[in-house]
Amino acid sequence: MTTVQDLGRPGYAHLGISASGAADALSLRAGNLLVGNAEGAAALEMTLAGGTFEFESRAVVALTGADFDASIPMWTAVWVSPGQQVRCGRARSGARCYLCVCGGIEVPLVLGSASTHLLTGLGGLGGRALKREDVLAVSRAVRKTHSRGTLWVSPATGHGERSTPSVIRVTSPTNASALCGADWDVKEDSDRMGLRLRGPALDRHTGHMLT
Repeated sequence: MTTVQDLGRPGYAHLGISASGAADALSLRAGNLLVGNAEGAAALEMTLAGGTFEFESRAVVALTGADFDASIPMWTAVWVSPGQQVRCGRARSGARCYLCVCGGIEVPLVLGSASTHLLTGLGGLGGRALKREDVLAVSRAVRKTHSRGTLWVSPATGHGERSTPSVIRVTSPTNASALCGADWDVKEDSDRMGLRLRGPALDRHTGHMLT
C-alpha cells in the first residue's frame, strides 16, 4: 500500500472528491524540508511495510514518519548513488513512512494535486498503489547540484511483527463493553478511511451505530 501523496486537494468535498493527501502531513513536510523541497512536494507514502527503490541517478532522499526497518537512517537527508537501492521493510512502530526525494515525485496533477485517492482512481500513478517494476520520474531539482532521475520500485518481502502496543479510546457508551470485551482482527480490506474489524457482531440498538 505505497502511494504518491502530497498535501492533498482540499476544497472539493461539495463535489464528492476527497482531499486525500498525506495521512501524516507533519512527517511529509519535514521530509521535504530535509531534501530541499517545498513542504508540499509529492513523495511516497508507505503503510506498515515499504519496498525497494532503485535510483537511476544521484539523488538526495530522506525517510520520515513511522519507524521503519530501512537501509538508510530515518529523519536524515542522505545522498544515494546511481544504481543504489533504498530498502524499507516493516514498521517497528507507527503506521506510515514517507520517502522524500529532492525535486519531488513527478506525476500528472489532478485538481492541482499529485495525491492518490484509491477509491476513485484519482491522482498518483494511475490512481493506484505502486507495484513491482513501476517507474517514477523525479522532478527537476530545486537546487542546481541535483539532477533529474527516476525510481524503480519493488514491493517489500517477508513478514514482521509490530511489537509496540497501542491504545484505542472508545467514546460510544452503547457498545463499549462489547467492543472492549472481545478480540478483533484488522481485515485486509481496511483503508485510509477506516479499519474493518473481524470479530463478534455488535448489538445495534437503534439500527445503526455511531462512527
